Amino acid sequence: MAEQEIFAHFFEFWLGQLDRDLQALLAADVPSLDPQHQPHGDANSNEHQLRSLVDMVKGHYEYYHRAKSASARRDVLAIFSPAWASSTEKLFLWAGGWRPSAAFQILYSESGRPVEPCPVQGVLRDDDDLGGLSASQLERVDGLQRRTIESEKKISEEEAEAQELVAWPQMVEISHEITVSGREVAAMEEGLVGAKEAMRRVLERADQLRLETIESVVGILNPRRAVQFLAAAGKLLLRVHEFGKAVDAAAAVMADGIESERRRQWTV
Repeated sequence: MAEQEIFAHFFEFWLGQLDRDLQALLAADVPSLDPQHQPHGDANSNEHQLRSLVDMVKGHYEYYHRAKSASARRDVLAIFSPAWASSTEKLFLWAGGWRPSAAFQILYSESGRPVEPCPVQGVLRDDDDLGGLSASQLERVDGLQRRTIESEKKISEEEAEAQELVAWPQMVEISHEITVSGREVAAMEEGLVGAKEAMRRVLERADQLRLETIESVVGILNPRRAVQFLAAAGKLLLRVHEFGKAVDAAAAVMADGIESERRRQWTV
């Protein structure tokens, strides 16, 4: 079984886990569990429950990235050109995954601060309340956002440098051959060795930044706000996936219809 297919199965499994996590997060985000509205003893108990839930969800993100890293060691190109992602999801890809700074768009959107409009409608509802962040929290978030964006820029530069490692003179020479023999295939693979290893390192750094961003954002928020943030992030990933699949399915149906009509006209 090809690596693309193996990881595609895992990705669908992980999306199911993400959906289960989302339901747990939404169930936990109810007024009766808000520590601010509980007696002291109950508030401490509920806060502990929320922290445990947050830690569990973070653990599932870490599990996903460990699995992706293992897959990348076998075939890094499959991660950078994922067959399991919809056309819409691929528009959002950065260095083999989601862009870490998207976390701040979610936070600022929910706290009422201006962000770029999201192309997928209905991802974040008006009642998903992450507002009420203190001035100190917003200052910490702003600082984290600046550092994250700077790290993204450095990783993007490393990705561009990795792509330049492809042995283009060797590739061009092979392209002059009328047929591609085993020798040429081996030469092409050899020319990609350095680039593949560099891309794997880029992915490793990008995934580390993704996880660090989640950890840092959650660390700034109180347990209930952290639950709301993770719920909003989970909804974003799932809604984009569902929307993308629907768009691709509709495009496939339209393409089939056009092809059928073309064949019908040929037979007339």
